[in-house]
Amino acid sequence: MIRLNLGAGNQPYEGFTGIDWTGWAMDVQHDLRDPLPYADDTVDDIYASHVVEHFPLWQIPAILRDWYRVLKPKTGLFWGIVPDGEPYVRLWQKAVRTKDWSLKRECLAVFHGGFTNNEYTGIGQVHYALYDQDLLQETLGQAGFYPVHVFKQQAG
Repeated sequence: MIRLNLGAGNQPYEGFTGIDWTGWAMDVQHDLRDPLPYADDTVDDIYASHVVEHFPLWQIPAILRDWYRVLKPKTGLFWGIVPDGEPYVRLWQKAVRTKDWSLKRECLAVFHGGFTNNEYTGIGQVHYALYDQDLLQETLGQAGFYPVHVFKQQAG
């Protein structure tokens, strides 16, 4: 079985090949904007946790089409996790409404500045896109993924 952990960084998963441009969980160094180094229809599973939002929306269709390209037809499975954009938007609206400048800075750090004050700060940590359920389903569908099931994590 070929199981890929795309954007592995420092998050290894047993049985998965970590693919990223940096990080100790990386088994294969690769820029995910480039075609994956796997033949068509050869990959069983792709796991991409908190990866898709780190690419501009204009780059995502080609990236996702390539991921779809390597998955085995009918049996290949893609698991992707992205932050839910709706709470971030509500938080930003609250910051604007209340003129809470520290909350605005916090929102901007999450949206555009990455995770500040730690070793992971850098271009790879910038969020270029926010997704809600509809945009995520549409984006994955346009890349060939079907059916698409989106699950929202429940607070609590």
